[in-house]
Amino acid sequence: GNPTSNNRGDKGNLWGLSWYGIRKANIGLANLDLLIEATPEEKQLIEGQLYFFRGWFHFMLMQYWGGLPYIDVALSPAEPPRVPRLNYQETAEKVAADLRKAADLLPVDWDQTAAGSITNLNNDRRANKIMALTFLGKNLLYAGSPLMNEESTGSRTYNAEFCKRAAEALGEALQICESTGRYSLIPFEHYSKIFYTFGQNGAIPGAISVQEGTTERKYREAIMLENHAESNGRFRWNQATDYRPYAIIARGIKAY
Repeated sequence: GNPTSNNRGDKGNLWGLSWYGIRKANIGLANLDLLIEATPEEKQLIEGQLYFFRGWFHFMLMQYWGGLPYIDVALSPAEPPRVPRLNYQETAEKVAADLRKAADLLPVDWDQTAAGSITNLNNDRRANKIMALTFLGKNLLYAGSPLMNEESTGSRTYNAEFCKRAAEALGEALQICESTGRYSLIPFEHYSKIFYTFGQNGAIPGAISVQEGTTERKYREAIMLENHAESNGRFRWNQATDYRPYAIIARGIKAY
């Protein structure tokens, strides 16, 4: 519950921590010009991440609560907020604008940037261009659904314009994946490793290495992975309990 604590295992407060993240993003954007000791690339990467997470946190919230007040400024704590609640499609447009900005600012692969070279081969969980494009497409696709179109316009039909824009965003992401190989589908014979691994020395599902003849190839199908803090405890236990019958768990057979 405490967003300033070091315990990242407590992820139950979706509502409160999402607004906390949105406020952090707004404060960062409002003060970005004060960042004078960063290179232009570093500043652009920070800006891209701030836009990404502002849009992403709103998108996480609206999947549960529908249209929201879209908070895109750092509100003063001295005044009660008076921001109108938008309908679902209006909120989705705001999310789309932020994710589009993020996609234009973020790199495909952080390892190929000067800033990312400092943490080379450890950048998989950073927000990137493909991540922004795929959430942009998902956001627009949801907005084009009959359910959300009815909530916003009264018509229980697909909204063709939203769906077309979703296809364009997802198509852009696919084209980048195909041309760069940044993400790729795990071979079907290893399909289960998208969801869980067993006896793989702590390998994280969704990003695996497969021996193909004499070559070891790394597949990265999972575009956005959860925070694997405490992976030897909380994360491993979730893996053990999510995908195996209780009878096996009760005998003490551990995941990984």
